[in-house]
Amino acid sequence: MNQEHLPPTGVIGWLRVADRYLDVILQAIIALIMFVLGVMVFVIVILRYGFSYSIFGMHEMLPILFAHATAIGAALAVSHREHICVPFIFDLVPEKWTRYIDILNFFLLAIINAAIFWQSIAWIKKTGFFLMPSLRVPQIWAKSCIPVVTGFSILFCVIRILLVVFGDEKPTRFSAKKS
Repeated sequence: MNQEHLPPTGVIGWLRVADRYLDVILQAIIALIMFVLGVMVFVIVILRYGFSYSIFGMHEMLPILFAHATAIGAALAVSHREHICVPFIFDLVPEKWTRYIDILNFFLLAIINAAIFWQSIAWIKKTGFFLMPSLRVPQIWAKSCIPVVTGFSILFCVIRILLVVFGDEKPTRFSAKKS
């Protein structure tokens, strides 16, 4: 029987399932946002250049959706191990140490995201309730992507650390070493 179709066992099994579902949900959200962005841009171009007409607030909504898509993409990069790292370091050390460097890497990434999360909350408290000029909604709608997605990034870092420590997940960023 295929391993993927077996029910999860233990905390690590459930953690892997939760990780997979969260990943799929975020990918679906980013796909939906990208679809909406594409439709909006198409409609704006047709209306603007075909009929010399513009829908009020559409130009303000585009960068907000783009910012949310970019932020979700950053969290997904952490989930897929596609964040910024230095693979050269993994090549320098013996393979048995790569696990510890991987844990350190995700720990530092979680700290950076926690700092961004903390700073973004303070930023939103100061500026989040000003109204956007054309949409006339609080800016918190646009700025909320930062704490939400840094929270997801922290969650993915914790999941990766737990899977490396307890689930035998290995970093794939280092090249195959010659024996």
